Amino acid sequence: MSNYRFILILFTSLLVSSCYETAKIANQNLAFTYERNAQVLHPMYTVYHDSPGQSQLHFSINTQELLYMKSVGAANYMAKISVSYILYASYESKVVLDSSSVVLEDDASKEENVTLHGSFEFKAVYPNRYVLEVVLTDLNRNQSAVSFVEVNKSGINASQNFKLTNVKSGQVLFTNFVKSNEVFQVSYSKNSAQRQLRVNYYKQKFVLPAPPFSVQNFQSQSLVPDSTFELMLDENFAADVKLRSRGMYHFQSDTAGNDGLTVFVFQDSYPLLTTAEELIPPLRYITTKQEFESLQNSVNKKLAVDGFWLNNCGNMDRAKSALKVYYNRVQNSNTYFTSYTEGWKTDRGLVYIAFGLPTSIYRDSNGETWIYGEEQNSRSLTFTFSKMVNPFSDADYSLNRSENFRSDWFRMIDAWRQGKIINEK
Repeated sequence: MSNYRFILILFTSLLVSSCYETAKIANQNLAFTYERNAQVLHPMYTVYHDSPGQSQLHFSINTQELLYMKSVGAANYMAKISVSYILYASYESKVVLDSSSVVLEDDASKEENVTLHGSFEFKAVYPNRYVLEVVLTDLNRNQSAVSFVEVNKSGINASQNFKLTNVKSGQVLFTNFVKSNEVFQVSYSKNSAQRQLRVNYYKQKFVLPAPPFSVQNFQSQSLVPDSTFELMLDENFAADVKLRSRGMYHFQSDTAGNDGLTVFVFQDSYPLLTTAEELIPPLRYITTKQEFESLQNSVNKKLAVDGFWLNNCGNMDRAKSALKVYYNRVQNSNTYFTSYTEGWKTDRGLVYIAFGLPTSIYRDSNGETWIYGEEQNSRSLTFTFSKMVNPFSDADYSLNRSENFRSDWFRMIDAWRQGKIINEK
């Protein structure tokens, strides 16, 4: 029984291209994109550059999130979905470069509780970067999900020239992390004649980010591969791969530069935490050094974690509530902020776990600004993250740290240690 199927495309309508303007994405509050409960639908997207002038947008949606209805005279219950996009040159641009919409149907008489897959092409040329605003709508329910997908077509060696697929189902993978020993296929764009890839493996574990108030000058790390191997592509520019060890694997078609595709092997349950051992590392943000070492060295780690929360929160109800919110934020950080390391270990993950979802988030080509409280209010807390150039990730954001965050940071840590959740989102 397959867990995937393609949606039937009923209608394609090309909208007006390059002749009208809309509001800049950079001026919109995008906090909802990091709040799972803000939208009923949770589609996933990935981009693959299949030709010099066209690229593919692949999307998926779980049938459990859709409403199936039977029309008068119809034999089966059907879901009806529309997917539309607008292509911009950047977050700051108002000019529409390309736009289109498709309407799709799915028959409920087929397999239930599966993931629906679809794809269509949009106009994009080398060497450029773009932003796609994508709206997926359940037409039966009249509910929509808005997403923003960055398109990196800066060159034929960039990560979106590679496509990952599940070998058994043949379906596109929407994340770049896989399970250890899972067989998947990597494809490289036919725009190049390259038939051999270099794969560098890094097993290095990255250190946790410093607190927001730390202003010491950290030296960037120069990574050296722990091992290297070659991957030969077949006549379809594809090869099956199985990665056995945890770590980071960087696939390159051209070793003269740094660009390429990075695939990660974390714990098999990633982005979820499913064992007591996995619950301990994220506690480093709110524990003393002695407490953390005690947790790490404990024989019964589940009992130790429960004891930490109970001892600090004072009662069982408060401990359960704080524990639930804290680890939900850890897992959400893995979902939204995975970069060259686990999402909870990134700067955005650090702030999100401690302070929760911001009131406002503004994104542009240079980074993101998170505001806790009213905008233009001097008492509101504002964090600015600069987008970094990183060959291993297009999602590396560095917090602009300041001594001014010291009191707010320790106030929040004290609140967590007492089980006082200031912002539950």
